[in-house]
Amino acid sequence: MFDFGTIINKSIAITKRNKWLWVLGAIAGGGMSLGNNWSSGGTDLKEIFEKFPGKTIDVPKITQESTKVLGMFYSYVSEWFYNVGPINWVLLFLGIGLAVLSGIILSMIIQAWARVGLISAIDRELDGKQSDLALASATGIAKIKNLFIFSFISIFLIIIPIMVILTLAGIFHARAFSNELYFIAYIFLGIIPGVIFTVVGIIFMLMISIYAERLIVLSSYSPWQAWKKGLSLSKGNFMGTAIMGLINTIAATAFGCVTTIIMAIILGIPGFIIIYPNIKNREMPGMPEIIVLGIFLLVFIFGQTVFGAIISVFKFANWNQVFREVIKNDK
Repeated sequence: MFDFGTIINKSIAITKRNKWLWVLGAIAGGGMSLGNNWSSGGTDLKEIFEKFPGKTIDVPKITQESTKVLGMFYSYVSEWFYNVGPINWVLLFLGIGLAVLSGIILSMIIQAWARVGLISAIDRELDGKQSDLALASATGIAKIKNLFIFSFISIFLIIIPIMVILTLAGIFHARAFSNELYFIAYIFLGIIPGVIFTVVGIIFMLMISIYAERLIVLSSYSPWQAWKKGLSLSKGNFMGTAIMGLINTIAATAFGCVTTIIMAIILGIPGFIIIYPNIKNREMPGMPEIIVLGIFLLVFIFGQTVFGAIISVFKFANWNQVFREVIKNDK
């Protein structure tokens, strides 16, 4: 079993000492997700405007004008849809598909570059050697091709079996409610195996990636060789790898919650003080207040990105040390 205390302490030291690694950490996908859920209740428009007595608004007139404008817009759009030929629609969808695919591939390439840079730079730090962004970037460019190919291999090997299981489940589902035997088959041959395989497959894919990426970057393995060796190392060190993954998850969650609460307090209290007079007087905030609140929001997003980058570097450092221990024991 690994000495997790020593691993964590070294990772904290590396993360604090090499702040330039935070740049790669942010690009590698370390930024904490910031979700915004916009929901609309059943509140009437007139009720909303009545909360602001200082505003004189003719709600029925606004509603009529809005309906008229929307009707004209719908007519124009409908006419445009009917006048566009099938070939143009095909070209449009192909263009959109290519644009989305290009964006996904570009994102994968950039993230692969950052991951290679982080792995190589942290490895040099563990050896007591100096590294910098230029050296990490050069290493990333040199190894990015194999890491990119490995990503496609991993996706293919996990998605194809899942698609087969989902297809079988769909076939049984179509007949499940017409025949009791098909319903039993649907449960035991579709749902249960599908859930189990998906969960186990994702766990092993993550474990394999941890070792395979470092085999590609640090040991110059080919993508397929790295995948096979990564699978072998994952099976032989399942418990230690799982515990390290759990530690990383707990650390990331705790760090994320604490930093979010701290930033919410630091920015939220001044923001509330600024907007409180408007809330008290039931008035819409003016442009100065909106600008200040917008700045607070940008600061919050930037802070979350920085904190996410920090925890990303910390996790990469943990995995680099685990990889070293596993390779040393494997030999």
